Amino acid sequence: MIFNKKDKDSIRSMFNQIAPNYDLINKLMTFGLQDIIKASAVKSTIKKLGKTPISILDLCCGTGDISILFKKFCQNAEITGIDFSEEMLKKAKRKAPNINFIQGDITKIVMVRSRKNFDICFIGFGLRNLPDIDDFLENIKSSLAEGGILAILDLGKPAPIMKPYFFLHYNVFIPIIAKLFNKDISPYKYLTNSAKTYPSQKEILQKLRSHGFIETENRNYFFGIIAMQTAKYSRGGE
Repeated sequence: MIFNKKDKDSIRSMFNQIAPNYDLINKLMTFGLQDIIKASAVKSTIKKLGKTPISILDLCCGTGDISILFKKFCQNAEITGIDFSEEMLKKAKRKAPNINFIQGDITKIVMVRSRKNFDICFIGFGLRNLPDIDDFLENIKSSLAEGGILAILDLGKPAPIMKPYFFLHYNVFIPIIAKLFNKDISPYKYLTNSAKTYPSQKEILQKLRSHGFIETENRNYFFGIIAMQTAKYSRGGE
């Protein structure tokens, strides 16, 4: 099957297909570093907010790892995880039945606007799958409280020293892992291609500023192969 981020049904089908082994394959692909990186990203986001968050929105929450970490570090916060893959959410709900996981399309963020004052909106490894990044950045502002933080954790453009590794990892290692645990490797071909076409850390920061976000920062993990951009929303900054 051909997967195209402009075809939402195909992307939903892809994530439903890979859900059973998603956590295991991610651990293997990152050599077990993903848990450390996610925990660091969550703690950094809370620190940037500068206060204990009351409400947190985890976008493209997948199997719930980020939501679970926020619950660990902010036990009294109201946490909402949203994803459009039914199979991913089934796993999330099994892992954390005490968190509010809902199925929805984050490009139609009006679904979660019943609460417009989220202190933190976090999107992990999902931005590169959206059909229009600029549209998302513009619309997400209506779900952030004044002074709220948007955090984007995703793949990045690595430092020059890591480019040979980057090439081998995405063109050799990941296809082998995918073949071992998933009969159809086409989802992982899509995911590796999406990494290659995803904007650089600098370009994401520029997009954030162009949409009125302030205090933009980038944090690289594993020499920039994974990166997080954070920004603050202020109506006065628009």
